[in-house]
Amino acid sequence: SLATRFQDVALCEKIGTSEEKDLCYMDLARIKENLLLCDKVLDSVRLDLCRQTIAIVKQDSSICNKINDPFVKADCYAGINK
Repeated sequence: SLATRFQDVALCEKIGTSEEKDLCYMDLARIKENLLLCDKVLDSVRLDLCRQTIAIVKQDSSICNKINDPFVKADCYAGINK
């Protein structure tokens, strides 16, 4: 997407559906390794997955603590301990 190509959060905000916005924020969070961008994700499942991705990329188990879904949280810790 244009937002990820230009790494521009403002472009995510202009996207139509909430699902597309969430995916845009998730992509940017991963690219920028920025946990704060995950907070813009509205869907709780996608929010947990966004946090998991950042935790694994940064190898930071404290981010796993912010995950609500127990299965995603377990995967998060497992991904860090590889």
